[in-house]
Amino acid sequence: MLGNVASELLENLFCKQNPDYPKFTNLQLPMTPGNRANLLAAARGVIVSPQQGNRNGEAILHGLGLWSGGHLSTEASPYAHSLKNQLDSRNGQVLNRSDILKHFFEDEYVSIDFNIEADLEFIVMAAMAQLGEIEIVLGDGTQINAGNIDRIKSLTPKDYYSFSHIAPPRGVNIPLVRELSLGLLGKDRTAELDNPQFYSDLLFSAQQLAKRAAEVASKIQHGYSLSGVEILDSLQANTLYTHFIALKNMCDQLQRYNNKARLRNIAWDKKTIQGFLVKDKKDLEQWEALLAEVGKFQSIINYLSEAKQYVADDTLKQDIETAIGRVGTTVTKGETARQQYMEELKTLQKRYVDYYIKEYVEAHLPATDATLLTALRNMPENKVCDMVATAVAFDSTLGIINTNDYENWKAKLQSVRIADAGVTKQTVMQNPYQGFNPVADSHKSQPNLKDMKVEIQDIHAEMESQMKTALQDPAAQANKQMLNNNEVTLLDEFIGGKVKLALQYVQPLLDIVRKLSTSFDIEEITLDLLKTKFNRPLDVEAARRALNIIIDDMVNRQRQNGKKPETIRIIIK
Repeated sequence: MLGNVASELLENLFCKQNPDYPKFTNLQLPMTPGNRANLLAAARGVIVSPQQGNRNGEAILHGLGLWSGGHLSTEASPYAHSLKNQLDSRNGQVLNRSDILKHFFEDEYVSIDFNIEADLEFIVMAAMAQLGEIEIVLGDGTQINAGNIDRIKSLTPKDYYSFSHIAPPRGVNIPLVRELSLGLLGKDRTAELDNPQFYSDLLFSAQQLAKRAAEVASKIQHGYSLSGVEILDSLQANTLYTHFIALKNMCDQLQRYNNKARLRNIAWDKKTIQGFLVKDKKDLEQWEALLAEVGKFQSIINYLSEAKQYVADDTLKQDIETAIGRVGTTVTKGETARQQYMEELKTLQKRYVDYYIKEYVEAHLPATDATLLTALRNMPENKVCDMVATAVAFDSTLGIINTNDYENWKAKLQSVRIADAGVTKQTVMQNPYQGFNPVADSHKSQPNLKDMKVEIQDIHAEMESQMKTALQDPAAQANKQMLNNNEVTLLDEFIGGKVKLALQYVQPLLDIVRKLSTSFDIEEITLDLLKTKFNRPLDVEAARRALNIIIDDMVNRQRQNGKKPETIRIIIK
């Protein structure tokens, strides 16, 4: 209780002695020695970046009369007004630290006019500097103004009372601002320094230039190529990238000079601005234009780069490759050279389209044959042969039936290509690949579908004949007792010609062949085996002897395995 009473009495006494000391009524918690440094650091942060709100920082500035309507202002600050009045009375001369602060105790200083601590007084001065109303000169000669206000965030507590002086803002450097105006706005608008629209236009133009510089820098950072052809090497790209990023940074920094007061403290000299807004901007514009021109070639170069892999014509392929290889040297030349090059590429594209359509037509049957192809696939003979071939492939006991001719016919059917009516010069012009690769698929003759219809009928008849022959074999007939009555009837009718090899009889007949051929020992004479004996021209007798040798070898091999010659059946596969 005694402490509370003492605190209240001392606070009342302090307020009577210092009636103008700031009252930080907006703070969430009272300022104490423990939180003072953080609160004042927050205030300095708001001064540097007013757009990034901080409640405590704004509360400190509000208490000093430096925050009004959501923005930084000195209009309501008696502390700022006092410094302004003193500077005005000096007629352009500086106001030294000794005119602003007085020593209070050890390393503590307070302002002469209102007895506020040096760290609070420095916040007042920093706000005035940010608004372009003064410049602060530190003890080491470093100047702090609107152009480099962010330096206040790295100062030490000693700097708050050891600074050298404050000075009126410098006048606007008209020649320098003229360079900015010419470089960013294209004309001299220095007569409009009191017009807020001038600053809006200037900063908007700088913002757009920064965006353009960043975009181009990103595209050329590691060099630039088009379809594998180098247009800008990495060494040149690194130099340009450095310049464009520097130009971007300059434009970004210009955003802080958004009024006449701040423009007085602009950080560059005339030569630097000319370097950015004359040379570097010119290089940027050239590369913007070049990249735009390259973009015009991007589509057709990509088209031809893909198209060449489908070209079997050596002359056309070489012409395409040569033209693509010239893109790097050609697009950097003048407009006339680029136009001529584009016409050359378009001519190559048309040559490719004509070539592709010609190859496509030669490698496909006309679309009118689609109906015939469907009918061929649906022929009963095809379906019967396919069922038999599938069964033979999965059951060795059916090996007595030779399906080679059908498998070859089927492969030929699968190779049939019918032209798509949607493949036209227009579609090939849009996409070089239309489901057909002339390199891999051209020069493959297409079969005659009408001939294939006759062929499958012949293959079906031959397959039926083979099955009859197999079922009439004496060894097969000896196993006839293995069949049931229905199977015997079907067998006799099939052999007698009353029943044909039709869809409804395929499976039952295959079952009969399977049962009756169980005692057969099938030996296959393959093409490779024939080649070992018929590898040179032979007369009739020599050919007979060679074939007999093959058969004798098969019989002897089966005898060694305990088989009887009468059960051996030989088939050429």
